[in-house]
Amino acid sequence: MRRLLLNILVVAILVVCGWYVLYPARFDAEPQTDDSLTARLKTPVETSPTTPITPSHFLNTTSQATYVGKEQCAECHSDQHKSFSETPHSAAMAVVEADAEPPDATFQHDLSGRSYRVHRRDSQLRHEEAIQSGDEDEEAHVLSDHVARYVLGSGHHSRTYVVQANGFLVESPLTWYASKRRWLMSPGYDRPNHRGFRRVISIDCLFCHAGRVEMVNGQRNKVRLFEHSIACESCHGPGSLHVAQEKAAGPSTEEPDLTIVHLGRLPRAEQERICAQCHLRGVASVDARGRHITDYRPGLKLTDFRVEYGLEQSDDSMTVVGHIQQMRLSRCYQESAELTCTTCHSPHDTTTAVRRGEYFRQKCFECHRSDSCGLDESDRSRQDVEDNCLACHMPRGGTDIPHFVFTHHRIGVHKPNELPHAQLATDSAAETLIPLLDVSHLPQIEQDRGLGLAYLRFSETEQAGLAKLDYRQKSLELLEDVYRRGLRGPDLEEALAILFGERGASQEAMQFAESAVRHRSKSAFDTMNAWAVLGNIQYKKKQFEGARQAFEQLTKLRRASQDWVMLGGCLREMGDTQAAIQALQTASEIDPARSDIHQTIAEIATTAGRPSLAGKHDKQARSLRSFTRRRGRP
Repeated sequence: MRRLLLNILVVAILVVCGWYVLYPARFDAEPQTDDSLTARLKTPVETSPTTPITPSHFLNTTSQATYVGKEQCAECHSDQHKSFSETPHSAAMAVVEADAEPPDATFQHDLSGRSYRVHRRDSQLRHEEAIQSGDEDEEAHVLSDHVARYVLGSGHHSRTYVVQANGFLVESPLTWYASKRRWLMSPGYDRPNHRGFRRVISIDCLFCHAGRVEMVNGQRNKVRLFEHSIACESCHGPGSLHVAQEKAAGPSTEEPDLTIVHLGRLPRAEQERICAQCHLRGVASVDARGRHITDYRPGLKLTDFRVEYGLEQSDDSMTVVGHIQQMRLSRCYQESAELTCTTCHSPHDTTTAVRRGEYFRQKCFECHRSDSCGLDESDRSRQDVEDNCLACHMPRGGTDIPHFVFTHHRIGVHKPNELPHAQLATDSAAETLIPLLDVSHLPQIEQDRGLGLAYLRFSETEQAGLAKLDYRQKSLELLEDVYRRGLRGPDLEEALAILFGERGASQEAMQFAESAVRHRSKSAFDTMNAWAVLGNIQYKKKQFEGARQAFEQLTKLRRASQDWVMLGGCLREMGDTQAAIQALQTASEIDPARSDIHQTIAEIATTAGRPSLAGKHDKQARSLRSFTRRRGRP
């Protein structure tokens, strides 16, 4: 018995010591006073070395090559430039020209109870959002009225608009749908409680629409555009070495020319990596440590920059950017060594839109005969007047985006009840995530880190369903383990700060959050949520100066009304009434439908002896509460 008790004591001591080594803050005194937060965060911490990039034989994959722009390419490749400029890819994003945009309109969105107006003023296209409180003698309360700056989409399916607000690019709730020839709610907004003008367009979104885009000061939510649409170097890589060679010695006679990437001369796997930049998406994306997808250059391994994860038990449900996954499920793909994206899609060919049925039928006949089909020609013609093989074998169906219809890229025999559909949320049993591309060349610890972060990010989506907590538990187990094995990095430690904070372990959460923001990370996005953890914990501890510093930093990284509300709360507690009002007014601009923000401003303004300002916001608060009651929401 004594030996058993002694063994238990020894194990307990070892466990405690192990926890202390990993999480010393659990046993330390309370964190230092908030006044020292800035000083503490100035001391950098060590980040684990990044995994080397797999080398390529293409010379323009290194930092020696720089981008030159499509105009430089067009000087020698005018025919290719002209043909590409007529493709949808070339029109993926553009600056809004009011005179060329669809007509003005107004409509009521019944699900949210909000009304919308597209109108022009001072030669600018504007999108307006308003509500009606229900009082007959009261005019509609305009929530937002923004200038549409950019348009996303070629217009073949839709045109979605981007506005600029508070220094961020924000998606408009309004989209023009070509097939319906009318304005309706943007993808994901056709619901009762949509986000209005609050969905920030980050660099991760723009990367697949713009030709070249960079983060501003490492902030994914603030971007610098160099080319407004997909262009030559998006697929061929930086052109400076190629241009220099051509100008110095004339066209190269050597094959292959390694100063530029030529898709048609690449093996299938390497070619698909280039398409996969935008046409391979899973349920969660994870960047390689210290890198971002904008660092990727055609000719390199995509998984050295970003890994996409999908559900192991996932079916072939249609998603707009799921083309590559679907193609790889096809028997045609699996039994061919050559079938790939460019088999059917030439990046420079626009003839498919004119003779779609004939074009794709001839593609199929390169491997199949007409009599291979189970239907005779008369039956096929009844199903599709062009006798287009795609009508049956790559049907068009619904996607996870309302109002859109896209071609399913799994080539096969599709029954009516097997048409593409949106993938639904998983049930209460957590499923397994797997990488969609081969990651065997990555060290095991990097594979584990990526999977842990993927579980955390997937848990934050609607698809996670009732299994959200199970996915977060898997994330915690994986990330704790890689941290224990010695891996360090801002996004890893930020994730641990979030997970420990959710469990009420504020000491550990603070330790990981402070460590995360002390890394000298290339991307401020890696530590955005760590600042939120720091601010919330210190606010709860009434350490308002430290909380203020954290929330001020956070408002530079993202556009969220609650960050400004918390900053206003800190300033109010510190006695700076004017600054508190200004912070809360910014919060109300970001989310103008929140009555509680207007009510708080009214209360502070009354105390500060500003009756006019108090009356204005009190009226807005009452109008919003009236709207909410009329909609039947608490």
